[in-house]
Amino acid sequence: MGISARDALATPSILGFGASTFAAGVIPAAIPIAALAGTLISDPGQIRHAGDRHATVAETAGKAKDDTDAIVKPADGFSTPAARQAYDTRMGQYTKALGDTKDQHSTLDTMMKIAGDVWIALGAASLAVGTALALQAAGVISVSWLPGANAAAFAEANGFAGAMNVVLRGIVTGLRGIITKIITMLKGIKDLSLKRKLILGGLAIGGVMGHSYIGNAVSSIVPVTKPSWPTNAPQTT
Repeated sequence: MGISARDALATPSILGFGASTFAAGVIPAAIPIAALAGTLISDPGQIRHAGDRHATVAETAGKAKDDTDAIVKPADGFSTPAARQAYDTRMGQYTKALGDTKDQHSTLDTMMKIAGDVWIALGAASLAVGTALALQAAGVISVSWLPGANAAAFAEANGFAGAMNVVLRGIVTGLRGIITKIITMLKGIKDLSLKRKLILGGLAIGGVMGHSYIGNAVSSIVPVTKPSWPTNAPQTT
């Protein structure tokens, strides 16, 4: 899979947690924010990498369908119309299954990319709030030696942290609502191949809570027929 620039997408969530943790050591009201920021540590780049894998499968299935269509089109070489009809019927089942496979993996690619973008937004929110809190904490430290000023700065910083807690939790609730909807849509395809299960099984959709989000959750946001592969040879006589 390799490392790409997208792997740096994990950095904002890590920095946000670090900044919030620093602030929590000075501002007690920032402690719940640091705890929440810890659950937002994620690697959106890996989620998007997984989407790329599905895009590759979709591209391969689409090419296979086109190649199969090209083979089916010639009408010569059949002894009877019934033989031709049997061939067309069976090969049509293959091309339909390939088309369904392409649609499924294209949809999975799209949903993985959306999920990755949501976690990018969560990481950015964590970093923004953590940075603001760290600045407040630095301000408290800078006047800690001044009687009166230190108490005022401490009270102000705790009030600010309380407000930021409300803001961050509101953002998290909204964006995790999107993730929940994605997971609700990612259901229904029960007969995954072992390879597809392995690809999805190790995915962390984000943070400490993310490992169980998408391990076996696969389906489509749009109606897609499950591939049905032919099993019996056609009768040509």
